[in-house]
Formats: sequence, structure tokens, C-alpha cells
Amino acid sequence: MNETTIIRFHELGGPDVLRYEKAPMPEPGPGEMRLRVEAIGVGFGECLYRMGHYLYETKLPSSLGNHAVGTVEAVGPGVEEPKVGERVSLIPSFLMNRYGVYAEHAVVPASAWAPYFPSLSLEENASLWMQVTTAYGALAHYGKVAGEDTVLVIPASGGVGMAAIQTCKKAGATAIGVTRSRGKADEIKRIGADHVIITDEENLADRVREITGGKGVRLVFNGLTGDVMNTLADVASPGGTIFMFGGIGGKPTPLPFHHIIGKGVRIQGYTLYELTYHAENLPAIRRYVSEGVREGHYTANVGKVFGFREMVDVHRYLEAGDMAGSVVVRV
Repeated sequence: MNETTIIRFHELGGPDVLRYEKAPMPEPGPGEMRLRVEAIGVGFGECLYRMGHYLYETKLPSSLGNHAVGTVEAVGPGVEEPKVGERVSLIPSFLMNRYGVYAEHAVVPASAWAPYFPSLSLEENASLWMQVTTAYGALAHYGKVAGEDTVLVIPASGGVGMAAIQTCKKAGATAIGVTRSRGKADEIKRIGADHVIITDEENLADRVREITGGKGVRLVFNGLTGDVMNTLADVASPGGTIFMFGGIGGKPTPLPFHHIIGKGVRIQGYTLYELTYHAENLPAIRRYVSEGVREGHYTANVGKVFGFREMVDVHRYLEAGDMAGSVVVRV
């Protein structure tokens, strides 16, 4: 076999710009490995990259994706692990404008390897490392979540939100999950939330004050934009931190000045790439996640599975914004 199929786009735009193309079989260079890709974890960030609205410049033509599961077919000079023939997952730790995994075969940095857990399904392995690493960085690495904490997770129904709840429970903390509709509340409760607030039916601030006895929460893990920021700052305890890990909704987000000044509430923008772009952080992430899986805290929350030839539909689904759990593509 001397060629493979990749998904690329040559112009910025909607899902229809994605193209299936034949390409020469890629060969790994120094520090790289080639995977036969088996499953791809996908997320809304890839839609933003495709549209030219991501954290860094979109370079055309480009592929997409940085978390997947595959079997190592070849390694470049200087690579000692993983070994050829080993099945691995990937920690999202490389730029999509240089590497991509939307392909049948992909070359990526060997440093991105992560253990594949036989106790989890292929789809769970494909999505686990994006979900848990995002939650770990904010809540454990920066937030130092501990047993005495109460943490507000909003929204809690996506894969990252569910991983945040599981991260709270790993630390022994109390987790409050927030969702709009009752239909997702049972699943949020099932994966470990101590309380679930349904904003279509309940007042968010009143319920948090009721749950915490008026003390508020030290940590907020938030992926929403808009006026909700004022409410989150209101229910944060003095000196509390609101981690902004996403931009769902794309709305103007007023700064809650009164609470920042009056209570010393901190708002910290965060992406997992702050940690994963630095290879020295990856061993600690591997240890933390492996421990969590071994102890039964983490089982990735897969909501919907697509086929490789359905990637245009995958991006449409992501843009609709009504996911419950993560989205995985089987190759």
C-alpha cells in the first residue's frame, strides 16, 4: 500500500469544504510515528479551525484533528516509545496546522502517545484523553480541587463537562452539574454529580446558594459565553476561580466587575494546550489519567458514533451544539 485517504479542506467555510483525498503514504521523520487510525475523537474546536476562528492560524490546505486511537505502523529516528505494533491513544498535544488525524493513516509526534485501556471500548479510548486532560488541567493542576470543595460545572452534559464531574469525584469534592433540559439530568447524575440544576426549570443562582448554604463555590468550570458570567461570579465564593474552557454560544460576555472587585473572584481563561504543548507535562497527565481509569473514576462518555465517510455530517452535528457526551468517528 503506497497511498492513504485523508480529509482536507482548501478554503475556510462550512462543513461542505471538507474533501476526501488520496495522498501518498506518509513516512515519519525524527521524533514522529505513523498510525493506522482506528477511531477519531472530534470536537467543536475543529469546526472553529475549519472556519478560521481558532486559537491559532489556519494554514491551507489543512487536515484536522489531534486525538485518536491507532496502531503504530512505523516510527522515525530517535523514537523509543511507543513500539511498532502497539495500539495507542493520543493526548491532544500538537498543532492541527502541522499535523492532523482525519485520515486512514497519520503521522504525529511520538511524544503524543498515551496508553490504550483494554477495559474501555475503542470509542471511549478515542475520546478519553481530550475530555479528561481538559478537566484535569483546570480543576486538578491549577484549581487543586480537594475533598472540601464544591464545584460548579456548566454545561455538564458534554464529554468535557462529564469528565469534570468525574475529576471532582476523584478528589472527593461535591459536584454540581448544570444543564438546560431535564432529558440530560439523569445521565449527569449517573456519572457522579451530587446535584443537577436544570436551568429551564430552576434559577441557577438560587439553587447554588441553597446547595451550598449560601457559601458559594470555590471553583467554576464554565464553557458558556454571555450574561451567565454575572451569575457565575455571583455564586462564586470570595477568592473563587471561574475557569473559562470554551466559548459555547459565541455571545458577548460582560465582565462581572462588581464581583471581581468586591469578592476577589478570578476569571482564568484556559485550554488544555497550555499543558500539553510542553512535553515535560505529558508524563504527569498519563499517570493521573491512568490512575483514574484504574480506580474506576473515568469512563469516557461517548454520545454519538459516526463513520469515516460521514465527516461532513459530523461537523454539522457539532455545530448544532446539542451533544450529550463526546462524538467519535470510526475509521
